[in-house]
Amino acid sequence: MNIKRRRTLTILITLAVLGLAAALTLVLVQRSRPRQPLHVVGVVLRDDADPAKQTPIPGATIEAVSGNATVAAASDDAGFFRIDFEPSWERDRKVALTFSRDGYQSFESGGWRNGQICVARMTPLERVIPVVTKGPRIAISNLRVRYTIKNTTTTNIGSIANPFEVGNQGSVPCDGAPTCSPDGKWRATLNSQVFDAGAGNEYRNARLSCIAGPCPFSKVTSENLQQPGQIIRVSVLNWSDTVTYFVEAEVAHTAIGNIVRYLYPFKTGPSMNFTLPAGSEGPSIEADLGGMEIVFPLGPALKLSWAACSATPAPDHTTQFRCQLKDGYEFQ
Repeated sequence: MNIKRRRTLTILITLAVLGLAAALTLVLVQRSRPRQPLHVVGVVLRDDADPAKQTPIPGATIEAVSGNATVAAASDDAGFFRIDFEPSWERDRKVALTFSRDGYQSFESGGWRNGQICVARMTPLERVIPVVTKGPRIAISNLRVRYTIKNTTTTNIGSIANPFEVGNQGSVPCDGAPTCSPDGKWRATLNSQVFDAGAGNEYRNARLSCIAGPCPFSKVTSENLQQPGQIIRVSVLNWSDTVTYFVEAEVAHTAIGNIVRYLYPFKTGPSMNFTLPAGSEGPSIEADLGGMEIVFPLGPALKLSWAACSATPAPDHTTQFRCQLKDGYEFQ
């Protein structure tokens, strides 16, 4: 091999080594940076010129594509969705979204970047391909939601004013008797009394006072006057002559019942929305259907013959209901 060929080969080998080193350096530099997450959040709404009629679309399928990665998600009852891709070293990644749902026209939207909020408005197919209803539409009017709330009612039904005596003979030395004065010097009597308000009743504002006899030489040893409930218990120690105590209290009765309440849902196009308060029970919808007044219990399954409904609990324990009319029905 002559000198010229050796020199050319040396140059080629050097260039190859330098190129490999540059590529390796580029890879190492890229991987030295933290990998970037990629996510897009958004909401799927019914398309309408009136913002009040842009109701959420639950159950819409969202397919997201970024590079070679594909992620699928679905909108919840509020129309919300979130797409998360695996973190990558690639910068400036973009996402293309495809939205589809029965009864709505599918569409694609591209160029979404990390963290952006996507508001997707889907057009009902009835606007693109008018739905031909067999026969006239059934009118739904006079809508109202009926539910019950537990109510607690407390009523004053009477009172007590009962005297009781604690008999004893004063100035008698204790001499080892079972019950003595607090200083152990005089023989004493302990009298315990129980007052019962009756089942379902309770005492309130209970008071106890000594009204006759040598009261300073007697003592209440136990009582539950602050929170008596159904039973008042009192024990009095007396180490002098007979004393008379007086118990007073109001008697209250507490009853728990159900109060029926009504609310009127908000209707927008083919949608109906309402929120039930915390503690509500037994919801049903009362409406005039085709001229007849009918009660439709919602029940846990939320099944209605004329609408598809969903329920979303809120952190404040209220529940939001959304109902979409089925084909062949209309609000009036």
